Amino acid sequence: MTDFRQSGTALAVSALLAATPAAATPSSLWELLTIDRVATWVTQYAIALSRTVAQVTYTDLDIAVLEGRVALTGLSVQPYASPGDGDCAFSADRIVMTAAPLDQLDYGAANIDIIGLEMSPGCLSEIDRMELAQMGLDRFVLDRVQVQIEQLIASAETRVDFQAVSEGLAEVSGSVDLSYFAVDVTGRYPEPVAYLRHAQYEIHDQGAWPNLAPMLPPFIADPETLRQMLSAELMRGGGAAPTAPAPVTPDPTAPISPDPVTPTPAVPSKQGVAGDTGPTEQFIGELATALAGFAAEPGRFALTLSPPEPVLLTEEMFEDFGLFVSALHPSVSTSDAPEITRVTGAEIETLTGEAESGEIALEPADRLRIARAFLTGIGAPRNTDTALQILRPLLEDNHPVAVAMALEALDDLDPGLAYQLAHRAAAEGNRAAFARLDALERALPVADIRAVQTGEAPELSGEESPADLRRRGYDALIGLGTPRNYAHAYFYGLLALAEGDRAAASLVDEIEAMIARAPEEETAEWQGMADAVQAQVTAHFFGLPADETAEPETETETDQ
Repeated sequence: MTDFRQSGTALAVSALLAATPAAATPSSLWELLTIDRVATWVTQYAIALSRTVAQVTYTDLDIAVLEGRVALTGLSVQPYASPGDGDCAFSADRIVMTAAPLDQLDYGAANIDIIGLEMSPGCLSEIDRMELAQMGLDRFVLDRVQVQIEQLIASAETRVDFQAVSEGLAEVSGSVDLSYFAVDVTGRYPEPVAYLRHAQYEIHDQGAWPNLAPMLPPFIADPETLRQMLSAELMRGGGAAPTAPAPVTPDPTAPISPDPVTPTPAVPSKQGVAGDTGPTEQFIGELATALAGFAAEPGRFALTLSPPEPVLLTEEMFEDFGLFVSALHPSVSTSDAPEITRVTGAEIETLTGEAESGEIALEPADRLRIARAFLTGIGAPRNTDTALQILRPLLEDNHPVAVAMALEALDDLDPGLAYQLAHRAAAEGNRAAFARLDALERALPVADIRAVQTGEAPELSGEESPADLRRRGYDALIGLGTPRNYAHAYFYGLLALAEGDRAAASLVDEIEAMIARAPEEETAEWQGMADAVQAQVTAHFFGLPADETAEPETETETDQ
């Protein structure tokens, strides 16, 4: 008789053995030495060193070097020596630090995002805890803290965004947009060079104000009293009203004029001129009204700096309030939502009608405003393709503002379209577009580049000197003020060299080096262009009939 219990046990053991994972395949040392593993080991070693001053633990560490990302979860730090009078501890649910990916050489970024940052009361002294308790703060938690810094290396354009949220208390956020930012690391010039384009600071009350308000003086809710106090405080350091000229004492020895001339008033001091008290006092009034309104009904308070063009920040601007106002154009708002100009449904209907009828109905100013809204995503959902479709009529007319807007969006466009826009703008003398041509060409196959570099075949009157030919060749090679066209540049360079202009050899060498450096899959395209141009030059130089294989006359971009 079969023993089913014994048979069942055997089956269970067999199943368990079958479920046991096989021994891991040994990895070679070379396979273990990945850049992510090395970075993880270095970070773990740094954390181990920090344990000499604090008890440090974490749940998980994830590092992706090529992506520029480090994620740390479940972090807990307890200093051995508490800065307060109790047991001190810091914790964070998640910390993510990112930088620009290593393959983006022209872009720099640093971003730190912390979720659930908490500090224990023991990190503070008893007096500090009592003062904060009077304000209703018995829990020291930031639900989210984020700081993001981005910079375009080539132009030094820099943007800083920050945000801090404590649920039930307040949310603070802001941004600083600099058209240029640089720091002298040698220390010879301690002040950074910063050109401010735009800045904004916002605070949203989520329950902190009712606890804080009783500790403030009552006049905080009186706009007029607050205006007088702000005026006295802010105008003390600078921007004060120009003083009246001192009375003129007549000279008793001077002859009496039958028609006395009124004395010319004294020129106000530089300090008085720095801040025109009209705009300054007006802003102080707006600031007082906004602060008093926030005190009465706490919600959102925003301070915005929006100079009409980038302004170099200096210490004087922050010492002289009149200069601060005149240079940076500050404004305040307490509305629940930022004040924006929205694209209306009627304007969308007008654009739809234009697309159907082909007739232009919108004024250029309205077209630019609507396109800007779609480009930035402020006032309309962000959509670069829609924005460029709206701008197309102005781009066809080479409208300078429309071209500038399109150039701002080059990174978001299809590379072929981006190159076409930049090529056309550079041919009109736009230096910003010209600066982007080389980078855009690196992202395109040569066939697409040559499809944009079209135009009529070179025309010669027969009176051009060899130097004239060389200059035309360089103009076509560079592409600033003249459409870039490598075939034309090669044609003029070969012909100028054949006519005895030795300086044209460098132009010919540059084109031929470009052909030699081409990837293998594009060699045939480049060589086909070179052969056709050489045949065309040979026919022209010897007065032979044009070879049918020569570069044909092609349509211009605007005709396509």
